[in-house]
Amino acid sequence: IAPYLILDIGRVYRRGYQLPLVTHLAYLRYFAENKEDRANADESILQEFLQKIVVEREMLLPFIQEYADMPGMEAVADKTFVSYKTVPKSRVVIHYLKNDEAEEGLGYSREEMKEVYFGVYVKDFVLFYGEELQYYITEEQDNMEQLTESGILQKDENREFGKESRYQLINEMA
Repeated sequence: IAPYLILDIGRVYRRGYQLPLVTHLAYLRYFAENKEDRANADESILQEFLQKIVVEREMLLPFIQEYADMPGMEAVADKTFVSYKTVPKSRVVIHYLKNDEAEEGLGYSREEMKEVYFGVYVKDFVLFYGEELQYYITEEQDNMEQLTESGILQKDENREFGKESRYQLINEMA
């Protein structure tokens, strides 16, 4: 999206127009991905959009982590996200196993992923430094499971949020 369109979203919103949720997401995502342009963002609009998306609608999308330094968003700093895109209203299941569970011989845990926006499914985890999470995602249709994605997650040790998160001190001891 062109930067001038994003800035127009802010201007139109400031004039009191009700904008669709997708424009809130576009505004937030743009400034999350283009940190060099964030000085041009209206911080109060960012805060209002985050309030509507994260607090009111409980839509935790991976790019929201870029706002962990803003008031009320500290909890997202501790999260690691798996995001998956498919057809809306699908039954998407994530199967996951942490490295300590694997060492104990435990099997994969299974959990249905939450559809946070049309066809976008997200599951968040709290991982500590050194902890790994193996996962695979299946889609279920007509009583059949189809493996669609797999991977390994680790806590990003290089990620800095400017504030101490709830688990940062524990991670520093690890």
